[in-house]
Amino acid sequence: MAIVDGKLAGHILFSEVVIETGSGSVSAASLAPMAVRPEFQRRGIRSALVRQGLEICRDSSYSIAIVVGHTGYHPRFGFSPEKAGPLRSPFAGPGVLEGIAGTAIYPPAFSIFD
Repeated sequence: MAIVDGKLAGHILFSEVVIETGSGSVSAASLAPMAVRPEFQRRGIRSALVRQGLEICRDSSYSIAIVVGHTGYHPRFGFSPEKAGPLRSPFAGPGVLEGIAGTAIYPPAFSIFD
């Protein structure tokens, strides 16, 4: 969460997902959802949330992070539609890293999209 002047300014959530590959399962972190209240936008809060969240993911031994989001915004953090090409997901669009091809299995809370 981002707190500014004692008020909740924004939040980010990373969920653990499993990528089922032909040779087994790979754990990954999935970024979504993320939001910043309108009165706090354009202050760098969203970028700070993403950077801090990715740092926490790295510290937690996740070598892969995927995102369902805007292809014009997320590449600045290292996300790449080209690297994500082989990943199938229940959401439209690409997903993750070179050398990983499979299906992302999201936690039950995401099952409303089935």
